[in-house]
Amino acid sequence: MLENAAFVDWNKNVYLKRYPTPPRDYTPLTQDAATAAGFDFAHAEEYTNEVSFSVKELACYLSTQSNMIAAIEAGRETAANALAWLHCELAPLFRREQERFAFAGNICYLRKATVAQGN
Repeated sequence: MLENAAFVDWNKNVYLKRYPTPPRDYTPLTQDAATAAGFDFAHAEEYTNEVSFSVKELACYLSTQSNMIAAIEAGRETAANALAWLHCELAPLFRREQERFAFAGNICYLRKATVAQGN
């Protein structure tokens, strides 16, 4: 949340404590792995993107994350309770009807590897 640093603390100390990130492999894709799968790197770049959300929109967005899905699938939470909890938690963090959020990451563009033709 660009205009409210308290969101970072809430995300780390409240949201992620209640809905921890499921285990995953954060290993970046290497050229060797891409080649083994039949691809070559075509291009790579970093991106930044700004998105505005209302409380309801942010709650719905967060409810699609694997953190919440894992808790619901494990039976620790119902979807309705999770969404209601998000609404209650997020509302005090919003100073306006919509708040802006920054997203950033890396994009790797792959293309099908060309096979060298022998004589």
